[in-house]
Amino acid sequence: MNLIAFSSVLICVTNIFIAILVLLKGKNTRVNIIWAILCIFISIWGIGSYKFSTVLTIEEAFFWQQIANIGSIFIPITFYHFLYAFLKLNKKYQTNILITAYILGFVFLTFDLFIPQYFIGEPKLVFDHIYILQFSKNNPLYLSFYIIFYLVLLLYSFSELIISYRKSRGTYKNQLRFLVVASIVGWIGGDGYFLTVINNDIYPILNFAIAIYPLIVAYAILRYRLMDINLVFRKSMVYSLSAGLLTGIFLLLIMIMSNYISDLTGHASLGVSCIAALIIAMLFNPLKNRIQLLIDKVFYKTRYDYYSTIQKAGSDLVELIRAGDIQDYILQLIFKTLKVKSAYFLSIDGECFKGAITRFSNNKLSTEEITQELDKNSELVRLLKTGKDIVIKEELAEVVENDEFDIIAEELKPFNGKIAVPFFIEDRLSFILILGEKLSGDFYSDEDINLLSTISSQAAVSLKNAMLYGELEQRVEDRTGELSYANKQLEDFTKVVSHDLQEPLWKVKMFGDRLKAGYAEVLEGKGRDYMERMYSAITRMQRLINDLLALSRVTIGVQPNISVDLNR
Repeated sequence: MNLIAFSSVLICVTNIFIAILVLLKGKNTRVNIIWAILCIFISIWGIGSYKFSTVLTIEEAFFWQQIANIGSIFIPITFYHFLYAFLKLNKKYQTNILITAYILGFVFLTFDLFIPQYFIGEPKLVFDHIYILQFSKNNPLYLSFYIIFYLVLLLYSFSELIISYRKSRGTYKNQLRFLVVASIVGWIGGDGYFLTVINNDIYPILNFAIAIYPLIVAYAILRYRLMDINLVFRKSMVYSLSAGLLTGIFLLLIMIMSNYISDLTGHASLGVSCIAALIIAMLFNPLKNRIQLLIDKVFYKTRYDYYSTIQKAGSDLVELIRAGDIQDYILQLIFKTLKVKSAYFLSIDGECFKGAITRFSNNKLSTEEITQELDKNSELVRLLKTGKDIVIKEELAEVVENDEFDIIAEELKPFNGKIAVPFFIEDRLSFILILGEKLSGDFYSDEDINLLSTISSQAAVSLKNAMLYGELEQRVEDRTGELSYANKQLEDFTKVVSHDLQEPLWKVKMFGDRLKAGYAEVLEGKGRDYMERMYSAITRMQRLINDLLALSRVTIGVQPNISVDLNR
């Protein structure tokens, strides 16, 4: 297998992979469908280039060049169609360009299929194994095709892409950045073949670039959710892909080394290939392990188990009954899983949201009160209330107008905010969690957003219960205060009874004692009877007062001393 054939196989594999990925994992939108069709046309080119670089006769090469041209004709057209949909190029002249491109595409397709001798020309065997078209023997139709599609149309497409990139913001800008890079790489690969057509002495090694561009798109999908695709690679899947790619590279190296050494030694390549394969096999495992360590560092340095994290958070939050403890737990969980630099937990307080900042340094969390406030009538609060969803700064440009974007970005600036998480209690925005960027500098993934959304829902329930518990505590405290006041009143009453009521009785008894002591002999029978009745009434009244005092002591919790016989 020569290098062109090998690069063609890679073109087919990578583009079919991206096409399937976009169709299966992405939303069923026009943008995704057009991109998948573009990948299919590139794969058709890959199949054709594989065949015309491996066949033995010029007739077969001519046929497979026709097949490859089907892909090359519609690649620039579908690429512009993709940008037309993705960038929302809805002006009339842009629509006319698209319609004209498709009309010309079918015209050139007719030339390719029905009068190929006037379009393709005559292939030539170069480098002893590849049949390449000869520009000098091509009809001007082929030159017109190249200029119209691969120069004019693609240059215009790139200009629109770059203009949109310069105007864009946030995540959309990052998506366009990688799309620009991928498109340029693919364009270089496509034009590399035309260089060989113009000058048959140039080896079409740039064909490999067409296989590289889907990998750039895959990275943009993984990192920035290009085309609204939510993709989370499992470690096993990434390792398998890396091992497969590494195997392919080693096969390519074996082929290059065997051909090179065979040319130097003049011996058959079988023995040389075996030696080269043995050397590379010895290096395969160490290199594979290093690549896997690199993958862990790049892709999984902040990974966590989503479901176990949610399950643990749900069970832990149920046990917390105080709002402060719940806030601390949420912050601990977020710093542990997402590794953010800072977090602001704001709660509604009158006309604004106030709170504290929590930072992570030296493996410890530190919290301090802040002076920054967020007005409850601010644009950010309004967006949180109306959308009832997490606000991501990098994606604001896609959901609000430019003026609103600038206002919200300015409101997030004092908090160094990258993302705002709302907490709704009974449909009322009660808390806002504003997170800064990650320590790693990575973008918040869909898994991170889902985690924060689930935690906010769970925490909202716990915070509601905590607020109810706080209200109950306050009611208990109020009732306790009322009881304390009542006891104080009762205690005051007891003092009044003890002193003010008994004092007249003591005086009556005192004067009675004096009367009895000084005039007992003078008193007759009735006088003595009245005296005894007076003493009896005094004693009875004192007993009643003492009983009331005893009852009041029980009520206010003052227990009288009771004598206990320790011998019993």
